[in-house]
Amino acid sequence: MKIYFSFIFLFISLCSFAGINHLLPKPQQIEANNELFHIDKIKLSTPVLDSPWEDFITEMGGTITDVADKEIQVVIVEDLPDVHLNKEEAYRLEER
Repeated sequence: MKIYFSFIFLFISLCSFAGINHLLPKPQQIEANNELFHIDKIKLSTPVLDSPWEDFITEMGGTITDVADKEIQVVIVEDLPDVHLNKEEAYRLEER
């Protein structure tokens, strides 16, 4: 019986870790503020991975539009000077 429950627990755990969110590297630094970001109408500007971003936004309940107060903008840069570990995987998220 313990093996049965262990198998179920393992299966549920593996399913809960499926998704793109777990592929991103963990943040090295966080500067928290009191702002909130609700996904509703979003303008998407990205030079890469259009479809995965669109899928993510719609799965979270958002709608992509050309006219919106909020924007997800992906910018590819050569270097982030304040990053010291894993520079090849570095990213920055900003809420404005």
